Amino acid sequence: MLPASTITAVATAPPRVPNHKRARSPDPDREEDDTHKRSRGSVVAPPDDKAADPRARERLERQQQREYYRNSYLKAFPGFVFYFDDVDQATKHRQSQICKALGARIEPFFSRNVTHVITSCPRPRIDALMAEAASNKENNPKKNQDVSRSPAKASIPSTSRPKPSDAPDTMRV
Repeated sequence: MLPASTITAVATAPPRVPNHKRARSPDPDREEDDTHKRSRGSVVAPPDDKAADPRARERLERQQQREYYRNSYLKAFPGFVFYFDDVDQATKHRQSQICKALGARIEPFFSRNVTHVITSCPRPRIDALMAEAASNKENNPKKNQDVSRSPAKASIPSTSRPKPSDAPDTMRV
């Protein structure tokens, strides 16, 4: 039996022959096929984006973007719940068939579970809605009132009770 120091030296020794070479074909009659080999110096040049037609590049980008969104919505569609509001029966039938084919559900009544509403009513313009919301605010300052006026300087007395820290010290003897 070998001494323990020899066994540890053999176990930790690096491999003697590097395995960098591929094994050759066992068939000696086979000729080397140089069509699949590439010289190390030749690098495939990246396509020149500036030389390409900008319209073709934009078209390709739009197509890739459409494909990305199509895949995203195909994955998300089974979670959608549709409700048809004020839509004629032919349109409702056609659109519901498409939605069901993509995996969505159709709700017969509007509920909290509905994620998408399909309607034939015209959509109100956003600027009209913003103007209406701004005019209905309770806390908007009046146009003739001074905005910088603090509530402490208001002429109307406060109806709230004073805080204990605001009360005068009457307990001192």
